[in-house]
Amino acid sequence: MGFYSKAEVRERGQSLVEFALVLPVVLLLIFGLLEFGRVLNGLVSAYHCANSLARVALVGKSQEQTLTRVNEFCPTLPAWTITGNQITVVPPEVADRALGSTIQVTVYYPVELIVPGIRNLFAARTLEPGGVQCPQGTYCARGRSSVQAE
Repeated sequence: MGFYSKAEVRERGQSLVEFALVLPVVLLLIFGLLEFGRVLNGLVSAYHCANSLARVALVGKSQEQTLTRVNEFCPTLPAWTITGNQITVVPPEVADRALGSTIQVTVYYPVELIVPGIRNLFAARTLEPGGVQCPQGTYCARGRSSVQAE
């Protein structure tokens, strides 16, 4: 029962080699799809956060007052985003928001990539506007929302 013919041993060796060649490609595909889903979730979160903060700014809140409500509307946003300049409200002051003017809120939502092969593709960079720093191995999803003051 424990004895195999030479042909059976060769067939087992062949399937092992094929498995070893296909496995890295399949794993990269699976983990790539997972990373894509995480990045897509970051984009949706950034857009939702920007939209919520634009509604807050619309009712007459300055940029500082709007940023104090970030935890309420964007609970999944990392702390370094809130303390830095990753959230901007234009125009920042309530006095500059005349009727018919556009209020634009931009939020950068960092998604730290996990898969090493994919993470190495994203170098540290400075994003415009405002010189937002996106660390190495991180994809910075941008959410932007515009509302008109009426």
